[in-house]
Amino acid sequence: MSIGDSVLDGYKQTSSWVDNGIAWLEDLSEFYKERASIERESAQRLAQLTSKYFDKKAAASAKLSVGDLPVTTPGSLENQSLQTWQVLLHQSEATSQQRMKLADQFGRQVCNDLDVLRSRFEDLSKQFKKFDEHIEDRLKETIKKVSKQKHNYDNSCEQMESARAKGKKSVDSKQSDMYNAKNEYVVQVNIANRMKDKHYHDDIPQLLDAMQRANEARVAQTNRLLAAATQCEKNALENCTSGMNLALEAIEQNKPSLDTQMFVEHNANGFTFRDPPDFFFQPSNIWHDNDAIYTGSDTAVKFLQAMLNAALGKSDKASTASQSLMTMYTTAKESVEGVDFFQMKPQQATPLLRAEAKSLEKLVDAESDRLEIEVEIEAIEAATASVDMSSVPQTRLKTHRTLFGKKKEVVEVTNEKSKSHKTLGLTSLLARTSLINPGSSQSETVLVLYDFTAAGVGELSVQAGNTANLIENDDGTGWVKVDFQGQQGLVPSTYVQVQSSSAGSQPVSQSASHYTTPSFDSASISSQPLQASQPSQAPAPPPTRGSKNKMEALYDYAAQDASQLSIYVGAVITVTEPDDGSGWTTGTLDGSQGIFPTSYARPV
Repeated sequence: MSIGDSVLDGYKQTSSWVDNGIAWLEDLSEFYKERASIERESAQRLAQLTSKYFDKKAAASAKLSVGDLPVTTPGSLENQSLQTWQVLLHQSEATSQQRMKLADQFGRQVCNDLDVLRSRFEDLSKQFKKFDEHIEDRLKETIKKVSKQKHNYDNSCEQMESARAKGKKSVDSKQSDMYNAKNEYVVQVNIANRMKDKHYHDDIPQLLDAMQRANEARVAQTNRLLAAATQCEKNALENCTSGMNLALEAIEQNKPSLDTQMFVEHNANGFTFRDPPDFFFQPSNIWHDNDAIYTGSDTAVKFLQAMLNAALGKSDKASTASQSLMTMYTTAKESVEGVDFFQMKPQQATPLLRAEAKSLEKLVDAESDRLEIEVEIEAIEAATASVDMSSVPQTRLKTHRTLFGKKKEVVEVTNEKSKSHKTLGLTSLLARTSLINPGSSQSETVLVLYDFTAAGVGELSVQAGNTANLIENDDGTGWVKVDFQGQQGLVPSTYVQVQSSSAGSQPVSQSASHYTTPSFDSASISSQPLQASQPSQAPAPPPTRGSKNKMEALYDYAAQDASQLSIYVGAVITVTEPDDGSGWTTGTLDGSQGIFPTSYARPV
């Protein structure tokens, strides 16, 4: 596209447009000057901030790594979190340096060159203006010559006509001069027309095309400088990105357990902690006795029998309560252990941790109650082991109030069946919490009776005739958790049969009585077809665990924000969106909708 061919006699418009483009270079230069100032200020502030937090990290390094009272000092060692933090601080420092470098490049390579480019093209624009003035002067000179020849021609005509009117002999001479002037005038008219055509169709278009090339060259030069500025910024960002990738790698390597490991290593070695001394029996100053339980009289034995009966009456209830809370705690603990907290938001993570802590608190209280009863039974049974209790009448302790407070007395009980108890033993809480679920055994396997195709989250596809390891027994939901070929998931309890080494084959779900479970000989499974003793069709699987329309709250939960739902024990919640594996279910209760921890409720 040519400006000269398209914008006829368009010098003024073109010149103004070109000058505007040249003046715009000053804006670009000012922009990068201000950018350089911002980058320099940012670099300085970032460097100051990084230095400040390097100092804070150094001051807090030891106590963050190994605590305030370590047995072994860490020296220059730091835990993994602090090493990760140091990588991030170094990357911030490197980012500061990149920003300072970028500010210098904007100043040296961009702003200075833009100023030079503007100056050179301003000079070029002035040259174009002089050229335009020159060709305009040439055209004006040509027009003046036409006017001059026209004036000469008119004078010659007047002189010839005056001579003819007066009858002078010079008429012929004057007529010859007139025709000569005419010819000069006609020639000059032709010259002027050709010069005019040259001016408007050759000189000006050529000038405009030259200005076009100059403007396009200015754009190209501007592009070169803008590209240089952008490349400088891109290089700085790529260097920062490379550093950020290193920081991300450091964060990924910061496994949460590494800090714990370092803390333990520096606090466990040479640990001098000792349990507080045991309590011991201190005889009265008046009656010097030993620490043996007294069984030397019928009255004492009756009293012990009554204490034992009272403890036995509480034992089963305490054991049941403890075991129930143990199951709840195990579920809450597994919910925490099975979660990738890196992928969760704080409002999703903290309720899970809070649920675990709350269930542990309840379990510890129940375990303390159970332990008190178990020790009381153990101590009395050990003391009365050599005493013939068959002749001792059944008794119980009766507590009643008097004017002087409570008083206990032994009361004989008739027609009372002897009570037995099943002691849980003095197993430690930590040892008991390692159990998977009551009633399940690591040595138990299940035989798959029917093909099952997974249709929901957490389910596992299995084929009839295969054997899988039983991980979790049916807890009333109609599902069992198995390990099949290295994968774990849920299978309908009516689709499998327990193959235990200590007991015969038995159905996993005792409640699944709508069909007869066939009996199998584990030694001949591969040689006997399953269809001979099975129903023609597999029973329908129960609804996917956690996806039922209704759930009953097992614990109280207070919503932490507007997206969550407050629930209370016993409340029946309508499920609108099942658990998608995040540990949260969406439901409605009392007109409110939100998410609540799945482990806080059970399907109904």
